[in-house]
Amino acid sequence: MSDLPRAPDVATLASDVGLAIAASPDLEEVLAVIARRVAEALGAEQCQIQEYDAAANTVTPVAFWQRHTERPEPESMHKTFSLAVEPEERA
Repeated sequence: MSDLPRAPDVATLASDVGLAIAASPDLEEVLAVIARRVAEALGAEQCQIQEYDAAANTVTPVAFWQRHTERPEPESMHKTFSLAVEPEERA
């Protein structure tokens, strides 16, 4: 047996994301579901979705999910980061 993690079930993930989009007109709620489902599918401890503004060369965290936490989102949520000043945020 291999120690590699199991590949995520892309069809189930896509279905869950589609259901979240259909169930809620609230973009933040949909993004939160996407972050959670992607992290779970990949076996990741956390997932953050960032909005990229190419014209301003910035990113803004818009959704976050973490498996084990007492605080549901980091203080940096919705804070815009300049990629010219903080290029490590681009990764």
